[in-house]
Amino acid sequence: MSSEGALSELPRRLATDRVLQQLLGKSNAQVAVAQAARAFFVAGVTKLSDRNPIVAVTSTISEAEMLANDLRIWLSEDEVETFPAWETLPFERVSPTTATMGKRLELINKIQEGRAPRVILSPIRALLQRINPEALDIQPLKFERGAEADLSQLADALVLQGYRRELQVEGRGEFSIRGGILDVFPSTGTSPIRLDLWGDQIDRLSEFSIADQRSIAEIESITIAPARELTPTTRVRQRAQELMSAEPWGKEQWDRLASGEFYDGMESWLPWLVDEELILADLLASRSLVLLFDPKRLKDRASEIVAEEQDLAQSLASTWKALEPGGKPRTFPGLHVPYERALKSCDSDVWTITHNAS
Repeated sequence: MSSEGALSELPRRLATDRVLQQLLGKSNAQVAVAQAARAFFVAGVTKLSDRNPIVAVTSTISEAEMLANDLRIWLSEDEVETFPAWETLPFERVSPTTATMGKRLELINKIQEGRAPRVILSPIRALLQRINPEALDIQPLKFERGAEADLSQLADALVLQGYRRELQVEGRGEFSIRGGILDVFPSTGTSPIRLDLWGDQIDRLSEFSIADQRSIAEIESITIAPARELTPTTRVRQRAQELMSAEPWGKEQWDRLASGEFYDGMESWLPWLVDEELILADLLASRSLVLLFDPKRLKDRASEIVAEEQDLAQSLASTWKALEPGGKPRTFPGLHVPYERALKSCDSDVWTITHNAS
């Protein structure tokens, strides 16, 4: 069946599904759903209720992406999105990909503004991962043909959102300026964008090819998501300055952050730079719904994630000479919260989905 056919068939099939109808009014439920029917089940809840967003939590990113693909048989493309976790390990001196950070920030902004997709697929690692509270205040940049714009101000705004200025744009998260032309590759985009300014007005907006730098298609407007989840804001620089005396073992890193430097791997220091343990579930309103697929597997995987991070922290604390007065390795703040904390302050209802009825 085509996607169009499945979409038109769904309402009729749902109208006769008594199990789904009975579940809709429940705040907490335990449901047994066969693996092959999970996409249909989620699509059914989506179509029959006003829950928004519905956050489906899986054990791995591959399971989340597989379920997302299956859901697009029943739901439209813009109704389904994935909230990815960082690909990097805690404390790794490598930044997550620009596409991953951009996607996370884009979804956070949509949730904040009440524009969330109907269904968000989240692997458990992403649900447990702490979010920079300052990310809630970051607004995407919007460009529109005919709008007034100042090149210098645009460049400053892009830098504040984590974009790097280069001589020529070659990858996501980069921008360049030549005369009255600004090129930028959005963090979540598939093609770079060119803004041609005539005086202080955007005269032309177009997508262009990296290979030959030629325009591909003209567009009327575009919204650009930020490129980094951690930037050296005033708050971050002040905190880094305090850490130079409180945690002298990391002085080199704190000094770079305090000076306002952008560098690869800076995101790994997020747990030291913010006190709040903000996570995705904390952003969800009461009309949201969280679906926990295979809760035992989720809990086991969550325990593994936290334990692996703690073991790595203990090892690195000794290597970095981050020691207590008695020589014991210091306890590092974690990037991931325990499973029990994940939904503790969540206002939305929670359903657990298993393979078999218990």
